[in-house]
Amino acid sequence: MSLLTLEAKLERTDSTTPWGFRMQGGKDFSCPLTIQRVNPGSLAAKCGLQVGDIILKIGNVDSNTLRHKEAQNSIISAGNRLDLLLQRGGAPVQRHVPNSYDSFSAPTFNAGSLQ
Repeated sequence: MSLLTLEAKLERTDSTTPWGFRMQGGKDFSCPLTIQRVNPGSLAAKCGLQVGDIILKIGNVDSNTLRHKEAQNSIISAGNRLDLLLQRGGAPVQRHVPNSYDSFSAPTFNAGSLQ
């Protein structure tokens, strides 16, 4: 699959109009910020954002340095114009799934001790 780098420039006239996408990931999740959902008919959909697009930059800020909440705040502080640099295609992004549950042990319970 080919790799594309795309620039998305979203503009709205009213700050109460949602951009229309949801993202996941961030530095704190050890995976890139990625478009998780695009609402049909939204500004994001009309601009061509797609599920799976990786956000490389929000404005002039490299997204690989941003925690999820920092990325959200950057989008909110963009006001009515949001510039995104996106990557589409290429190798699938591997999500980091913590495996701390591997070392989890269930507590033991002795029913006879309740009598």
